[in-house]
Amino acid sequence: GRGVWDSVGDGGEERSAKDSDDASAEIKALEEERRRINKQSESCSEKAKGIASLIQETERSLERHSSSGSLSPGGTVSLSHVKTTRRLNEELEGLIRSIDDNRRVMKELNAEAIGVNEKLLEAERRRRHAESEGKRQAEGKLRLVGAVVARVVELTEDGDWNVHKC
Repeated sequence: GRGVWDSVGDGGEERSAKDSDDASAEIKALEEERRRINKQSESCSEKAKGIASLIQETERSLERHSSSGSLSPGGTVSLSHVKTTRRLNEELEGLIRSIDDNRRVMKELNAEAIGVNEKLLEAERRRRHAESEGKRQAEGKLRLVGAVVARVVELTEDGDWNVHKC
């Protein structure tokens, strides 16, 4: 069977400490990943604001340009007016594609952030468990040492030094 001292130093505390350290390292890496994602998300948000502003500006330019028709007073079509209208429309389409691409990236970053947050919660749970397990093991060993010390005191008070009674 197991002796009184067999459970002391069984490595449980060391395993718990290592598990806690591993979880802490993972938490640190995940927090860094979350900061990176937040930074990218903020950048995308600023970019979206800039693109939205350019869209509004281009729409106003197109509106102003369209208010002066493409027909001249003499009934001829102004080729430069048509080209400018086409250019403004193409510019507007490009900006709309850009903002859609930016929104897609923001959606992907949001999904990535959710995944990182879930992993972070799990790593924090593992760390707390490892720490409480290490504490529980240490408390158990402390109780064992206390019992041994009490028995030694009891034996020495009786003057009975027969260690085989342990």
